Amino acid sequence: MNDSPKLPTRRSRRPLLIALILFLTIGLAAGGTLWWWQNRKIEPVLLTQTEKVELEERMYEKGKKSFVLTEREINGLIHANTNLGEDVKVELASGAIHLRVKTKLDPDVPVLGGKTVKAKARLIASNEEGLVIDDITVYGVSLPNAWVGNLKGVSLFSALEDQLPAGVKSIEVRNGEMQVELEE
Repeated sequence: MNDSPKLPTRRSRRPLLIALILFLTIGLAAGGTLWWWQNRKIEPVLLTQTEKVELEERMYEKGKKSFVLTEREINGLIHANTNLGEDVKVELASGAIHLRVKTKLDPDVPVLGGKTVKAKARLIASNEEGLVIDDITVYGVSLPNAWVGNLKGVSLFSALEDQLPAGVKSIEVRNGEMQVELEE
């Protein structure tokens, strides 16, 4: 009988090391992508002369009671008629309007005074309520309703005691475009 003692087997740490490296690689890639997505630059939209003429014709065509604005046209109008082209971007989704905003805070604001802050807002568009603030996020963190003055769920047109601006019968938002129907 051969009763030789068994030598302890050496456990390999290679699978654990590979899993750790893989996990870190995926985590860094996801974090980098998220950082890039949050910090991408807001580019102003410059409409060509042809686009401007076509837009004017559609918006002010006599006898026509509705017109469609594309996301590009809305952003182009913002840039052409205000100084917000590099600070605000409108994105149209089905039944919602997403706003990306970049602003420099007043130096007197505690902690973040004088810093540039990027925020996003989601507005729900409906004919019954008008435009309702659904969410406001700053650097990817949704702000509590109390922090934004209890504005979530409030119609932007409620101060006008109406759901839509004067002369507008309905607004329908679809992916990439907004249809505006005017009153008679």
